[in-house]
Amino acid sequence: VTDTKIMVDFRQAMGDDAIDMTADAGIGRLASPAEMGPAMLFLGHHQAASYVNGVNLDIDGGFMASMTTGQVDFSKYDLGG
Repeated sequence: VTDTKIMVDFRQAMGDDAIDMTADAGIGRLASPAEMGPAMLFLGHHQAASYVNGVNLDIDGGFMASMTTGQVDFSKYDLGG
């Protein structure tokens, strides 16, 4: 999750706990737009990414790794379930 102006609306829609859980997993904070931009520029560059095809480029600060290895304690979040 990237910390932008729309985060206020996103928190209202998703709830603080869902956003906080995402931020706490991985490196422990939300991404900045400056951290997301270079990967987007790379993928959009016709020469730099000319051979990139059919992959997911996870730019998530370790979120998926922490979820996969069970390092997230879901019990401290109210995720509505």
